[in-house]
Amino acid sequence: MMIGYKTAVWRNVLGQEIVFDNVRFFVESIDMTGTTGIHTVESLMMSDGQETIRHQLGAKTIPCSFAVKDAEDDIYMQHHIAQVLSPLIPGVLTVYTRDSKYTIECYPQDAPGFTRDSGVDFVYRFNVDFVADYPYWYKDEQVRKSYRNLPAINSRKTIVSGCPFDIPPEIYIPVCSETMQIQLYPTGSSSQGFRIFAHDYPVIVRCKDFKVVRADTGADCSQIIDATAELDDIRIRYGKNTVVVSPDTGVEFRYYYLSMGEV
Repeated sequence: MMIGYKTAVWRNVLGQEIVFDNVRFFVESIDMTGTTGIHTVESLMMSDGQETIRHQLGAKTIPCSFAVKDAEDDIYMQHHIAQVLSPLIPGVLTVYTRDSKYTIECYPQDAPGFTRDSGVDFVYRFNVDFVADYPYWYKDEQVRKSYRNLPAINSRKTIVSGCPFDIPPEIYIPVCSETMQIQLYPTGSSSQGFRIFAHDYPVIVRCKDFKVVRADTGADCSQIIDATAELDDIRIRYGKNTVVVSPDTGVEFRYYYLSMGEV
């Protein structure tokens, strides 16, 4: 049960976690939206001014203020907080608002320092700035769309996105005894695609970090993808995106709705 406007869970890669449910651990403030913009410019030859040729986002810093109620003077808990929030151990920060769930991969920038409340001596406050190299929050649950069940517009399979940001999908490919061609026509762009050679195990192509792994073991299997594949260009854009898979053995497109966060 949620108490307050936002609750949060920090879980590091070791499986250790702190639940900020506003019962014992409290979320006092969290800035989900602040992100640095990176704008690449070129000077105009023999002229005043400049031309901005590229806009992109830098890493996201998420400043958080937390508090803990420690009426029992729990020494174990005090050590536990410092260990779980070590800047050496990355993890996932999950924030729950009134109607949505947001997750982001990040790490604490510094180890937290603790300050005892001046009015209530069993309340400690501490600040943590989380840093996310990939600056978007994943909103709610992962979307999974089977190619076979995609709606057809003018006889062509289509993924319609209402997200204003370009989404790098994960493409699940079952066992296939022949070379497979996968093409995606992002909104306003020409075809982007790749070939997967015959394989006897399920595969996941991750367009975010350009990795090709076995779906059953997670082992690298990049040798089965066309060496010329430009996975950085395969994005689901705002609007209608045409998809072509041949042959289709049960290919599935998986992705999250990306968000800058919630105020």
